[in-house]
Amino acid sequence: GGGNFGQLIRTLKEGVQIAVGTIGTVKSLVNKNQLRMKHCRFFVLDEADQLIRDNGDKDIVALYNQIIKAPDTQVVVSSATLHSKKY
Repeated sequence: GGGNFGQLIRTLKEGVQIAVGTIGTVKSLVNKNQLRMKHCRFFVLDEADQLIRDNGDKDIVALYNQIIKAPDTQVVVSSATLHSKKY
């Protein structure tokens, strides 16, 4: 987040091997048809603690469901600040 969105879109159009972003950036790019999840084979989503706190786990599932699961597809959801909490 916070980067140059225009440059990000240009980079995506050139083709990328790995997409890494916050939920807000990824959702925005998907909604604008700039990031097509069906082409992703390695997908990393950061700030999982914030997503869980804000009920964003639904967003993770929605994005994950758009990925075509090929045998080599890898998905990573991470957080440096995930705290113990009983859900």
